[in-house]
Amino acid sequence: MAGLRFSIVGLAGFAPWVFGAGRFNSTTSLYLACALPFFALGGLALYPDVRARLSLGKSYLLFFAAFFAFATGWCLIYLTLHGKHGEVFGALLGTTALCLVMRSTFRKKGNFPEALGVAFTLFTIGYFIGDWLFYVVIPSSHAAWGQLAWGICFGFGFGAGLGWLARDSCKTS
Repeated sequence: MAGLRFSIVGLAGFAPWVFGAGRFNSTTSLYLACALPFFALGGLALYPDVRARLSLGKSYLLFFAAFFAFATGWCLIYLTLHGKHGEVFGALLGTTALCLVMRSTFRKKGNFPEALGVAFTLFTIGYFIGDWLFYVVIPSSHAAWGQLAWGICFGFGFGAGLGWLARDSCKTS
C-alpha cells in the first residue's frame, strides 16, 4: 500500500518538472521545487506504516530526515557522475542514507544488508521503469505524459521500499 500512496506523492513531486521546468533558472531550483511536494505529502503517506510507533507529526519529521538524506546522497552522486552511473550510484548512496535514518530512528539492529538490498531494489526498479517509460515507450511528442509516468513509477518504487523498511524497522527484535 505504501507504493500506491507514494505514487501520488511522486506524481505531485514530478509536477514542477512537467508543468514548470521552463520557469526555473537552475537544476537546483527545479530539484528544490520537486522536493517540496515530497516534503508536504511524504509524512502523511508514511504514517500508516509507522503509526503504531509514531504520531503524525513525528512521521513527518522522520520522512523529512529520511528523504533529505536520500535526496542529498542521490544528488551528490548524480550531479557529479551524471548518466546511468550517477543514477545507480546515487540511488545506492541515497538509499543507504535513508536506511540509516529509518533504522536509527527505531534503533533497529541487524540485517542492514537485507534492508538496504530490499529498499534499493524496489526504488531502483520503480525509478528505471519510469525512466524506460519516459525515454523509450512514450513518444517524445507526449513528453509530459512520460514525465508523469516516471513520477508515478518513482513514487511507487520509493514508497514500496520505504514502506517495507518502515515496517521492518518498527518490528521489535
